[in-house]
Formats: sequence, C-alpha cells, structure tokens
Amino acid sequence: YVRALEIDPKSAAAHFGLGRAQARQGKLDQAAPSLRKAAEMDASFRDGLLELASLYEKATRPAEAVALYREFPDLPAARERMGQLLLESGQAADAIPQLEQAVAKSPTTANRFALAAAYMRASQPAKAVPLLDQAVAGEPQNYDLRLTYGRALRDLRQFGDATREFFLAAKIKPDSVEAWSELAGVLILTESYPQAVVALDRVRALGGEKAAHLYFRAIVLDRTKQYKP
Repeated sequence: YVRALEIDPKSAAAHFGLGRAQARQGKLDQAAPSLRKAAEMDASFRDGLLELASLYEKATRPAEAVALYREFPDLPAARERMGQLLLESGQAADAIPQLEQAVAKSPTTANRFALAAAYMRASQPAKAVPLLDQAVAGEPQNYDLRLTYGRALRDLRQFGDATREFFLAAKIKPDSVEAWSELAGVLILTESYPQAVVALDRVRALGGEKAAHLYFRAIVLDRTKQYKP
C-alpha cells in the first residue's frame, strides 16, 4: 500500500488499505490519518472510520471512539454505541439523547435496555419502565433486564410488580446473591416477612451474607416480635 501511494498519492483505495492494515496491527494512531484521508477522498470508504471506532473501543479508548461515532448522526447503530460508551463512562445525561435517537430510528431490545439504564442513572425511573416492559417482552429470560426492571418498579413504589421481577430474575439465575437480596428487600417493604426470610436464607446459603442482610433479618425478627434473636 505504501508503494501504491508512492505511485498514486490520490488513491483513496490505497489510503484505505494502508489504514486498515495498520489498524489490524494495532497501530491505531498511524491508521487514523490514512482512514480519514480515504473517507475525505471517497465517501464510500467512510465505514473505515466506524471500524476504527470499534477498534478504539477494544483498545479501551472510549473518548476517541465516541468522537468518531459522533460523525454518523444518521446511523442508529453508531448512536447506540456512542450512548453505551457515554453511559459506561458515567455520562448518563449525555448518553440519553443519543440512545433516544437510536430507539426512535431503530428500536431493539439492546438499545431500549441501554436507554432505560441511562434513565435509571439519571434518576428517571418513570421513563425507564415502559422501555423495560418492551425489552422484557422481547427477551423474557434476560436476567439483567428483569433485575433492572425490578429496580425501576421498586423506585416507583410499585412493590408488587417489583417483587415479581426480582423473583423471576432469581429464577433465571438461582445463584445470584444480588437477585435474592433485592427480592428480600422488597418483600420486607411489603411486610411479607416469611418470604423475606426465605430469600435471606438463600443469600446465606450462597455465602453472600453481609452486614446489610443481617440488618434486614433483624428488621424481620423485630417486626415479628422475635426479640431475642
């Protein structure tokens, strides 16, 4: 490719080929100018920038990946990846408009879940619930979806529905201390004390009991007038 560019420096295909070869060697800083040049010379090579963005992600360089994805505002997949990266870096407020656009243009279980997670991080559970409801309908056996849905419902004080989601999450992943813990917490809120004890016993059996679980157990014992234990 270097030789080809010596012969014809205006060859977009050669710039693209060189950049791609460099990228696949992990030489991303060298690849970027070549791929950029190819895209500027011939728009059909712009996909090379998306490939580079993906490689930036794999190289744990999210800021550079986000910058490239911003150049593709009409591509839902690019907006989705940008939103995911912003969310993972703690920038939920910035992630929300990107994910909203992705969902509006091409709704999938993945981008609905991502947008719901962004709403949750931004303390907007009411906006998260409809998205999670749709996402769960598409993937009813998705543990992470069920757990997040339960948390959103709990935050809206819809404890009965939250209990259902946490129970289903625990059913999907029976060894999840997190799911049994969430279930115990919401059962205490609904004063379902015997069921809460069952959930807490499950946490103990899994070896996940911590100070908070002992505190929950003490609450149950107190409210059921078992004062000594």
